[in-house]
Amino acid sequence: MIRYGQMPDTPLGRLWIAKSDKGVVALEFQEDVEELTQSLESIFKQKPILSQDAIREEAAQLDRYFQGKQINLDLKVDWTRFREFQHDVLLAVFNIPPGQTKTYGQIAKEIGRTNNSARAVGRAVATNPISIIIPCHRVVGVNGELTGYGGPGGIKTKAWLLSLEGFEFGQQLQFPL
Repeated sequence: MIRYGQMPDTPLGRLWIAKSDKGVVALEFQEDVEELTQSLESIFKQKPILSQDAIREEAAQLDRYFQGKQINLDLKVDWTRFREFQHDVLLAVFNIPPGQTKTYGQIAKEIGRTNNSARAVGRAVATNPISIIIPCHRVVGVNGELTGYGGPGGIKTKAWLLSLEGFEFGQQLQFPL
């Protein structure tokens, strides 16, 4: 059973949280609840149920995260929706500690692929449906460049999230020109 609810007042706008009995399945920044429910129904082949109570703990932790009071989230993820490669990539991303970064190439090597797999890793990261909890903002380009971020605000949000976690911006991390 998929349940979902919303956090209307995050610094990034309205955030919808969806979860199964195994953990979070989606975090979506969007206004259109109909689009969200259709997407969840298409993926999980069942009608999701609106339930603020079901997402209470996730919302509380994310609220503390956005306030900078809890940068180590302790939330379960439902990994069953992912294919093997995406699972391996996103699990490696999930394990990057707050305030630290890894490159796409480092992730590729960590999961037993060659550095040439960095683009495939990038595609898997770009389709991450559980951003922030699976912290794709902690993955950077080969030279430490902040590369694309699919959440609201793009790269500026990626930089803000890293700053929130205490990342020290320096020569190792560069904004794109």
